[in-house]
Amino acid sequence: MPASSPLPPWFWYGVAIIGLATMAAIGWAIWRMVQDTQRGLVRTGQAAAEFAGQIRSALQETFGLAPRINIDGRTHVEGSVPTLELVVLRRTVTRTVQWTSTRLGSTKRISATATFTIRAGLDLQTPVEVDVDSNSRAATAHFPTPKVLAVQVDAVQPASEESGWWNRIRPEDRTQVQAELQESAVRDVLQAGLLEEAEVEIRSVLQRSLSSKPSAGQLTCLFETRRVPPKP
Repeated sequence: MPASSPLPPWFWYGVAIIGLATMAAIGWAIWRMVQDTQRGLVRTGQAAAEFAGQIRSALQETFGLAPRINIDGRTHVEGSVPTLELVVLRRTVTRTVQWTSTRLGSTKRISATATFTIRAGLDLQTPVEVDVDSNSRAATAHFPTPKVLAVQVDAVQPASEESGWWNRIRPEDRTQVQAELQESAVRDVLQAGLLEEAEVEIRSVLQRSLSSKPSAGQLTCLFETRRVPPKP
């Protein structure tokens, strides 16, 4: 059987060139993939930072708040507490009470009407926090649970007072009547959903502010009971 003739040198040169070209193509493809991934990560991070900035701007414009911004679990911007209280809603309430007290068969009576302004909002002992997820481009704003911040007495009108024979009306009786009127006013507005209205108002105002911006994500507002850190 005749021996096979050796392959010419140009054949091996061709194989080497094809191999180098293949390796170069694979390397170029890998480099492009890495570059595209890095550019994608940069764009994602930039979009998250832009969205976080829009939320911070909206909170400053609407409520005067300076929130702490966290992106992917890392603090991006430190927050501050420019005010300790944020009043969101005010309600004016008028209540009337018929108060009596009997001692040893002698009864005293007070009929009074009072008007109160009740303020509800946020007690800000720590900064509001905003967590942004760069992958989902979603953000969560963490607020303290709304509460009644103040009750202002606008007017007290005693309709009538009647002392008993040996059970006279005293100044502390009037104070008690006013306290009962105030307690009734606060109880009624809470039962009517004042604090829930405050949450809705915060969400609505914030969403209206963000809707005017080229927002790149979705914001969720959470209202949570917070522990106040101990003073040093």
